[in-house]
Amino acid sequence: MTEELFTLLNKEASPFNGQMVNSCEDTSIENLKRVFNYFYENFHDTDQIIYTFDCWHEHDGFITNKSEISWQELTKIFANENSLRSFSITDEEVRKTIFSKSHKWLFRWCLDEEDHAYNDFEACFSNELTEHSSMLLKELKEGIAIQNTLEYFKSSYGG
Repeated sequence: MTEELFTLLNKEASPFNGQMVNSCEDTSIENLKRVFNYFYENFHDTDQIIYTFDCWHEHDGFITNKSEISWQELTKIFANENSLRSFSITDEEVRKTIFSKSHKWLFRWCLDEEDHAYNDFEACFSNELTEHSSMLLKELKEGIAIQNTLEYFKSSYGG
């Protein structure tokens, strides 16, 4: 988590004030690509500034720094499994994260390489974008759930 997002979480503000779609079981790389494509198709025109960071929220709560990344770079990363694995964090309970400068959405994923146990994700939408949770859910169908973003982040803090 970044300091900026941790402050927003504690204020119960966007992107933590809405719903999230998350994998409730091991998910495929293809599903991760589908989720990214959903964000790209729906937000690349409106959200030009995107940030990325390694999220240690569940692991130990470590606060880290963000860096800017372009939609073009992200599209190349998600183009194939090798580039996605190279970009991703493979430590247990550490998630690669992208979010918009507007804080209206946040997408995190974990590729657990240590024991090949699982891949998972959280796609978070602010209160004003809640309809996107059900739209994304329809695209993914199996092994997916919708839950309250704030409740999830508050209950999963590892710090």
